[in-house]
This record gives sequence, structure tokens and C-alpha cells, in this order.
Amino acid sequence: MKNIAAYISILFLASCMFFSCKDDNFSTNTAHKLAFSTDTLSFDTVFTSVGSATKVLMVYNRNDKPLEISQIKLAGGENSPFRINVDGFANTQWNGVVIRAKDSMYVFVEVTVNPKAENLPFLVEDSLIFVTNSNIQQVKLLAYGQEAIVFRNKTIANDTTLLGEKPYLIYGDLTVNNLTIEKGCKLHFHSKANLIVTGNLTINGTPDSIVVFRGDRLDNLSTKYKYDDLPAQWGGIVLKNENTEHHINFANIRNGKNALKIEKAKLTIENSIIQNFDSCAINAKQAEIFVGNSLITKCRVHSFNIFGGKIRVAQSTIGGYYFNPSASASHQTATLKLSNFAGETDEFPLEQAEFTNTIIYGSYQDEVLLDKKENGQAAFEYSFNYCLLKTKEKSEDTHFQNIIWDKNPEFVNLEYGKLPYNFELQENSPARDAAVSTDYPLDLNGNPRNDGKPDLGAYEFTIKE
Repeated sequence: MKNIAAYISILFLASCMFFSCKDDNFSTNTAHKLAFSTDTLSFDTVFTSVGSATKVLMVYNRNDKPLEISQIKLAGGENSPFRINVDGFANTQWNGVVIRAKDSMYVFVEVTVNPKAENLPFLVEDSLIFVTNSNIQQVKLLAYGQEAIVFRNKTIANDTTLLGEKPYLIYGDLTVNNLTIEKGCKLHFHSKANLIVTGNLTINGTPDSIVVFRGDRLDNLSTKYKYDDLPAQWGGIVLKNENTEHHINFANIRNGKNALKIEKAKLTIENSIIQNFDSCAINAKQAEIFVGNSLITKCRVHSFNIFGGKIRVAQSTIGGYYFNPSASASHQTATLKLSNFAGETDEFPLEQAEFTNTIIYGSYQDEVLLDKKENGQAAFEYSFNYCLLKTKEKSEDTHFQNIIWDKNPEFVNLEYGKLPYNFELQENSPARDAAVSTDYPLDLNGNPRNDGKPDLGAYEFTIKE
């Protein structure tokens, strides 16, 4: 009996610490409110096949007297997808919770989303309501839910086709032999995850159903920026083997470390956007590359880092701009680098580097780096024809013809830190009507180039209605 009495006494004391005890001198001043670690508890995208991590909300009493919280309530009640735990007790509503003066408590929040609700991302909302001294305070609860197909450090030896019916979530490396990605596919990569293709890669996006490669976070980085604005959220695409062929059409590849690495293979990119990488968009060694009607931009180092081989770029915009909302790093080198060597001894013949109807412009002082080995024996062949260039390599020889030198192309928006950047042309752009005939009757937005005077770059100027 003595043990039972002692146990009851402990329970009573514990309850007095957590719930309201009548002899406490609680503040009744309506000016005394609670403080919270955040006003919105935001979850990453909740890929429902793998669950969700628990998040913590801190509740503070920064006043000199204890506060009695007359009610803590999950607004959605029992039907809410969120679950809460207040100082170790799980429920949907609490009454008479006490926080001592200058003290705090933990509220743990977890969310589960019905994986069959819908295929597309959807916002899950609720709120925690706190009532103290007649003050009603709320903390919003936000999460995105979506069913996904998950790959964790997966190696697939067979030929594989990914369909656009559900998004894909990749942890670690996804290694595939021959890979076809059909229209509408969305591939979300966790931190440092990579796609490694040992055979051929084919991406079959369409104008109204593009293929997307991006990080796996859909929530906000801050009140001003989304995680979708942040580079280096995942690794990149590695085209592993020589003598392979890769075709990318209507894709949006963004927010990683390096977009594409390729060596001694063929790569065609058309009607696509590659942007916001912490290093380079395209790292190529002795490869054969063609890029048409595409936007390659917002890379901290180079948009193109080319060592030998062949490259042709037509009707595209290469923008040397970079902004990282979580760091002070900036773009401080040429966005286009052409080289025929690496190190002191390795030489790689640059057999062809041909740029037509293209804009190469950015925030750095010289956006074209022609990095030819001094006294080297390897070829270094290049030409720019009907281009707008920001470079010190000014010449009217056969390498540069019909060039607009160092004139601001007047993109719609490139105000530093004001996202999203917009590389469409303004009405007064010198790139207007400056291109030669093109193989792309529609620009990257699907607007026609049908006036007989196409504009330089990936976007044709159009009057907005």
C-alpha cells in the first residue's frame, strides 16, 4: 500500500507540473502571450510510400509569471492527417496546460497523407490553436502529399522505361542500362542522389508534358524563396560509358550539382531548360554534342565545360547568371569554356565548336573562354555566326561573323535575387530580328518564328496580350 500511495503521489505531482494546479499564481494579463519557434510548421513533400519525419514546434512562455494554456487544439480534430504530441502525451485537444515562467515545451507533429488521394502534388493544411488569457494564437501546419515510386541505391540491368503516371523519388544512385523516360515524368532526387546511365538515355517530353528532374523538396526555404530556387539539392546525370547515344527533348533539369557528365559519347538536347546548378550544366570530354532551341543558364561555374570533341549550339540562350538564396556564392567565370587540354600533358582535339543564332551573355566580364593549349598540337576549331556575345575575344575573322558585341540582350527579368529570372526578350532587345533562318519554327515557349526575321536565342519576342 505504501508503494501504491507513493506512486499516486508521484502521478499527482506530475499532473500538477503539466496541468493546471489551483494554487499557482498564473498570469491573467491579456498582454502575456505565448511565443513559438515558427508561425508555420512546413513539411517537405510527403512521399506517402516512405512516410514523413516528425517535426518539432517549440512553445515559449517568455513572461515573468506562469501561464495556463486553457486549450491546445488541433483544428482538424480526429480527421486531421496531422498527429500531435504535447510534452509526451498524444491527443487532438488539451486543456489546462501549464508553462512555467521563462520556460518552454515541445510539441511534436507528424503527418500522414492518403497515398490514393491523387497523383499530383496537393497541399495538406491544418492548424494548432492555442488559447491563453482569452488570446487565440495559431500555428499553421503545411505539407504536400503525393504517391511516388521509390528507388534506393537501385541498379537495373534491363532496358527500362519510366512512365509519367506517378512521380519517382530517388535516394542514392539509380543506375540503369538503356533508359527511356516518357512524357510527363517527374523525377525527384534526394540530397546527393544521381542518375547513372550505362547505356543510352532517351527523354521523350512533349511541349505540353515535359520531363522534370529536380530535388525532392517542394516546400519553402523562407518567406521569400522556395527550395526550388536552391541549387545543389542533388547530384546530377552521369552518362557513364563511351560510344553511347543520348537524346533529350522537352526536359527541365534543375537545382543539382552538375547537370550532365559525358565522355566520348553523343548527346542531343532540344527544346529543354537546364538551369540552377552549383557547378556546371554540361561537363563533356571528347563528346559529340548538339543543343538546339534550349536555355542553359544559372550555373555557378560554367554552363558548358567542353574538353575537345565536337559541339554545335543553335537557336539557344546561354546565360551566365547565378543566385543562391542560402549562400553568397556568385558566378565568377565564363559561362562557355572551350578547351583542347586538361592538366599539363592531356590534349583533346576540339574538332568543331559551332554556335549559330545564339545569345551568350551574363554577369561576368567575359562569358566566352577560349582555352587553347599554348604550343599544343591538338586541334582547336571554333566559329560563332549570328550571335550576341559578351566577350573580350572580339575579332572579325572567320571565327566570328555577324556578331552583336557586348550589347545587353534586354531579358525580361534578371534583377538579382528577384526570382524567377525570365530570359524572354523585351521589345527593345538588340537580339530581335538578328538571326539567320532557323530549323526551329517554334521557340521554347511554343511561339511561332514566322515573320521571316527570327530573333536570336531560345525565345522569340511576342507582344503580351
